[in-house]
Amino acid sequence: EEYFKASERNNAGDTATCPNDPDWIEQGNKTYISGKLHSYLLPLAQWSICHGASGGGFAIKGGHNAEPHNHNDVGSFIYAIGDEPLLTDLGAGEYTAQYFRGETRYEYICCSSLGHNVPVINGRGQQAGREFACDNFTGEKLSFAGAYGEPALRSLDRSVDYDPVNECLSVEDVFDSDGCLIEENLVTQGAVGIENEKICIKSDHSCRIVSGNGFPELKITEEPFMNHEGKPETVKRITWKVADETQTGKISCKMKIEPVR
Repeated sequence: EEYFKASERNNAGDTATCPNDPDWIEQGNKTYISGKLHSYLLPLAQWSICHGASGGGFAIKGGHNAEPHNHNDVGSFIYAIGDEPLLTDLGAGEYTAQYFRGETRYEYICCSSLGHNVPVINGRGQQAGREFACDNFTGEKLSFAGAYGEPALRSLDRSVDYDPVNECLSVEDVFDSDGCLIEENLVTQGAVGIENEKICIKSDHSCRIVSGNGFPELKITEEPFMNHEGKPETVKRITWKVADETQTGKISCKMKIEPVR
């Protein structure tokens, strides 16, 4: 739970930390499974938070890109096993003068879409500003093409299904475009490898990612950054191509993330 802390009142958008805050608990809608509290839906903040059997879980957010201490992360999610986020959010980076300047803030990977689990459109991430937002959020489905400000991207719908007992997460992104380079983008601080056409993330805990579409033009890119304490760290971006500029209309990308015991 320490990974997810924010405020329902101000729609705060740092996904790195979720809810022991009374404002979350009192204003959210609770779901119980087998007598245990497993999930919250926070409609005002546009957050869904699910607790998993290992003590980890899954969280996804909608919102907009002018939230307090904003990151361009509309539609991003976290997947954790035990106390370890395997698909992560980097949280706040090192506070510098440039970090708080609008023209340079989103050059920091902690604040950029490239440092979050959201697609990349035409080589670019989402844009900053209140108008770049999620259009619809139910917790299981959200629409967020508007976060990119890309006219050729007509729609982007993300559907998620999390099983808190087995801790498996299914994600489907459906894009409708007039012709865009579309790439999936996932971020982790674990070790990344490919085994039997699956992406494997290994750390103290491990998971694998399966895609029905495969992983065309798969790239694993290591990015350095300074964490909030001013210490150097690295994050790995896992990207693969979903569509190029010659493909128009609707295209779907499905992925399943499951623990490796």
